[in-house]
Amino acid sequence: MGIPQFLPSSWEHYARSPDGGKRDPFHFPDAAYSVGSYLSAHGYKRDVARSIFGYNHSQEYVDKVLGLSANVKAGLDKRTPPPRSLNAAGSGSGRSSSTRTARPRAWVRGRCCGR
Repeated sequence: MGIPQFLPSSWEHYARSPDGGKRDPFHFPDAAYSVGSYLSAHGYKRDVARSIFGYNHSQEYVDKVLGLSANVKAGLDKRTPPPRSLNAAGSGSGRSSSTRTARPRAWVRGRCCGR
C-alpha cells in the first residue's frame, strides 16, 4: 500500500511520520520515514544489501537498487557549484548593475519572442 508498496501489516508495524502525526502511506515524507524504519529494523547499518533483500526477496531487485543508488551518489559527487551571482565584479551591493528583470519568453512556431 502507498508509495513504498508495503503490505498492510508491514505498514502498521513500520510506519513513521516525521512530525509524529498521522501516518499516510501516500504522503512522501511519511513513506520515506517508514521505509527507513523498515530497512533499519532489517539491519541496514550492518548489511545494506541484506536489508533490501528483506524488503524484496530478489537478488536482481537488490542489485538494481544498489546500482541506482551508486549512480545517484556518483551524480551528486559530480555536482557543479552553484552559479555565481550576476555581479561577479563584486561592487559590494550583491546586485547586478543592470535593473532589467528577466521576462518570460514565449515560443511560437519554433521562434522565441517576448524580449
